[in-house]
Amino acid sequence: QLATIWREVLGLEDIGVEDNFFELGGHSLSALRLVSLINRRLDWNLPLSRLLQQPTIAALAAKANRGPLSPLVALNRADGDKPPLFCLHPAGGTVFGYYPLARALANQRPVYGLLCRSFLAPDWRDESIAEMAADYAQAVMQQQPHGPIHLLGWSLGGALALSMTSVLERAGRKVAFLGLVDSYVPGFDCVEDEMEVDDKDSLRDLLKSIAPEWANFDLDSLANLSEEDEVRHPAASWIKLLDVNNGMAIMRRLSQLSESYRIEAVRVGLHCWWSDEAGEAAEFAQHMLEETCASRILSSTRVPSDHAKIVKHDSFIADVVNRLNTDAAS
Repeated sequence: QLATIWREVLGLEDIGVEDNFFELGGHSLSALRLVSLINRRLDWNLPLSRLLQQPTIAALAAKANRGPLSPLVALNRADGDKPPLFCLHPAGGTVFGYYPLARALANQRPVYGLLCRSFLAPDWRDESIAEMAADYAQAVMQQQPHGPIHLLGWSLGGALALSMTSVLERAGRKVAFLGLVDSYVPGFDCVEDEMEVDDKDSLRDLLKSIAPEWANFDLDSLANLSEEDEVRHPAASWIKLLDVNNGMAIMRRLSQLSESYRIEAVRVGLHCWWSDEAGEAAEFAQHMLEETCASRILSSTRVPSDHAKIVKHDSFIADVVNRLNTDAAS
């Protein structure tokens, strides 16, 4: 029954019970649809967070792991003894954007995304970027008790990665690789424009197909449909399913926390990637990073992309893979 639902949502025929939903092409919106169909047809009460943690048919069928959820999400499967790469979520709080990089690193090293805990526990409320970073650092140390730690952060994830590095270094752990991708720094406004652009575009494309008259509506307005709209329009159930309110609230909360963020000094050198869209502001941001972190910029690369799509760009992915392999060799 699960396989039938997966085939319907993904539009694929050949699906194995150990295949990862997101590696097969699933994204945040299709995940919400999948969870809705499973709950309706199988009379389950499956939360989206469980799919994020257990994105295979086999795991869902077993309905295992009922304990507290970790913010760590395995983004690929990899054998070998290379240490994992931990990727920090941007202002949208999700880690879907890192799947192309994780696929490129499959069979080389494990890749984990750190998902905002507010998606796992609706009542969870972080009070600062530093508090989030300390929590994530504990999760990373539990997952990898020994050896050098590798971190990558995109947008607000860059600030989280820097703050985590400070926590890890104070705890006596070595951070061997710190990658910052169009990283947020105070005064550099990429984080304000990010807001999960891909998911917003996907939502509008979905609305065009099921409710053309709503396709250009403000997303906050869609989250507050009246009862009359819900009764009158068949697409209303989709809008409720998308849980726009929760996602937008998390984005706003994380963006608010970024306003009080301050860069801390770290010992590890920095690898930086900047989108062409960042323009001259990237030079300002990198100078501030170098001065405030009291750390060397080991590499700085421009990517022919905009801020929202930089982590999916082929040249960025190839460069990250190359630098990780060079780091491992040295």
